[in-house]
Amino acid sequence: MSWPGCWPTSFPLTSQPVIVDNKAGAGGGIAINTLLAAPADGQTIMVTATNVLTEVPHVMKMQYDTMKDIRPVAAIARSRMVLVGAPTLPAKDLPALVSYVKAHPGKLSFASYSAGTASHYAGMIMNQKAGLDLQHVPFAGSVRR
Repeated sequence: MSWPGCWPTSFPLTSQPVIVDNKAGAGGGIAINTLLAAPADGQTIMVTATNVLTEVPHVMKMQYDTMKDIRPVAAIARSRMVLVGAPTLPAKDLPALVSYVKAHPGKLSFASYSAGTASHYAGMIMNQKAGLDLQHVPFAGSVRR
């Protein structure tokens, strides 16, 4: 199935059409720059993970100031991260994974949804706390064109 970059959709709180325009990259920075470049007419909003405002600016140089240029409006959801592996991975739980990684130094990696994001930090913290050397592989982007 192919997903277009933008598509109109209905929105239950308004009779106006809504355009969804996914802007992947730079840990959400590209999306925020797009938001800030839009006319200041109240017609453009952004739905994002909080780390775009709280974490990413600390590890990447951004063209915006999250304390001045962005105003949070509402928390609309909560999410959790999970640790998953291929079905062929011999480890079936976290202690077994730690043992497996330690037995295969320098040969394994972990993926995140982007550099400078919560999933990146979670992997790096796991590396540090468990004494692992998993290499970070950030996902290049999530928008299909």
